[in-house]
Amino acid sequence: MRGYIAGEYFTRYQVTTQSEYRELPKRFGLVVFGRVGEAIPGGQQLYGSQKFLPSGGGGLRFHLKLISSRAVVRTATAVTTEKTF
Repeated sequence: MRGYIAGEYFTRYQVTTQSEYRELPKRFGLVVFGRVGEAIPGGQQLYGSQKFLPSGGGGLRFHLKLISSRAVVRTATAVTTEKTF
Protein backbone atom coordinates (compact mmCIF):
# COMPACT_ATOMS: atom_id res chain seq x y z
CA MET A 1 0.00 0.00 0.00
CA ARG A 2 1.20 3.49 -0.72
CA GLY A 3 2.62 5.17 2.34
CA TYR A 4 3.69 2.00 4.16
CA ILE A 5 7.12 0.39 3.99
CA ALA A 6 7.08 -2.87 2.04
CA GLY A 7 6.99 -5.79 4.46
CA GLU A 8 6.06 -3.64 7.46
CA TYR A 9 2.70 -5.40 7.80
CA PHE A 10 3.62 -8.77 6.33
CA THR A 11 1.15 -11.61 6.67
CA ARG A 12 -0.16 -14.31 4.39
CA TYR A 13 -3.49 -12.55 3.79
CA GLN A 14 -4.60 -8.97 3.29
CA VAL A 15 -7.72 -7.09 2.29
CA THR A 16 -7.43 -3.73 0.54
CA THR A 17 -9.50 -1.30 -1.46
CA GLN A 18 -8.29 1.72 -3.39
CA SER A 19 -9.71 4.68 -5.23
CA GLU A 20 -7.72 6.90 -7.58
CA TYR A 21 -8.58 9.89 -9.75
CA ARG A 22 -6.27 11.10 -12.52
CA GLU A 23 -6.60 14.29 -14.53
CA LEU A 24 -4.18 15.01 -17.40
CA PRO A 25 -5.86 17.68 -19.55
CA LYS A 26 -2.79 18.92 -21.46
CA ARG A 27 0.80 18.32 -20.39
CA PHE A 28 0.42 18.83 -16.64
CA GLY A 29 -1.87 16.69 -14.52
CA LEU A 30 -2.92 15.74 -11.02
CA VAL A 31 -3.62 12.49 -9.20
CA VAL A 32 -5.49 12.00 -5.92
CA PHE A 33 -5.78 8.62 -4.20
CA GLY A 34 -7.08 6.95 -1.08
CA ARG A 35 -6.72 3.44 0.22
CA VAL A 36 -7.60 1.34 3.25
CA GLY A 37 -6.47 -2.16 4.06
CA GLU A 38 -5.90 -4.71 6.77
CA ALA A 39 -3.24 -7.34 7.32
CA ILE A 40 -4.96 -10.56 8.41
CA PRO A 41 -3.04 -13.00 10.62
CA GLY A 42 -4.60 -15.90 8.69
CA GLY A 43 -6.29 -19.18 9.35
CA GLN A 44 -9.57 -18.86 11.21
CA GLN A 45 -8.75 -15.37 12.42
CA LEU A 46 -10.37 -13.57 9.48
CA TYR A 47 -10.42 -9.80 10.08
CA GLY A 48 -8.90 -10.54 13.45
CA SER A 49 -6.46 -7.68 13.94
CA GLN A 50 -9.16 -4.97 13.74
CA LYS A 51 -6.44 -2.53 12.68
CA PHE A 52 -7.37 -0.95 9.40
CA LEU A 53 -4.50 0.90 7.72
CA PRO A 54 -5.67 4.03 5.85
CA SER A 55 -3.53 6.06 3.46
CA GLY A 56 -4.14 8.88 1.03
CA GLY A 57 -2.31 11.48 -0.96
CA GLY A 58 -1.74 13.13 -4.27
CA GLY A 59 0.80 13.97 -6.88
CA LEU A 60 1.74 15.70 -10.10
CA ARG A 61 2.22 14.35 -13.62
CA PHE A 62 3.96 15.75 -16.67
CA HIS A 63 3.41 14.31 -20.16
CA LEU A 64 6.63 14.06 -22.24
CA LYS A 65 5.37 14.38 -25.80
CA LEU A 66 8.90 14.63 -27.23
CA ILE A 67 9.94 11.11 -26.19
CA SER A 68 6.75 9.10 -26.65
CA SER A 69 3.01 9.58 -26.71
CA ARG A 70 2.78 7.52 -23.49
CA ALA A 71 5.79 8.78 -21.50
CA VAL A 72 4.79 10.45 -18.23
CA VAL A 73 7.00 11.74 -15.42
CA ARG A 74 5.21 11.54 -12.09
CA THR A 75 5.70 12.17 -8.40
CA ALA A 76 3.36 11.50 -5.49
CA THR A 77 3.29 11.69 -1.72
CA ALA A 78 1.26 9.52 0.64
CA VAL A 79 0.06 10.26 4.15
CA THR A 80 -0.82 7.56 6.68
CA THR A 81 -1.79 7.60 10.33
CA GLU A 82 1.85 6.84 11.14
CA LYS A 83 4.11 8.49 8.54
CA THR A 84 4.36 10.68 5.45
CA PHE A 85 6.27 9.52 2.36
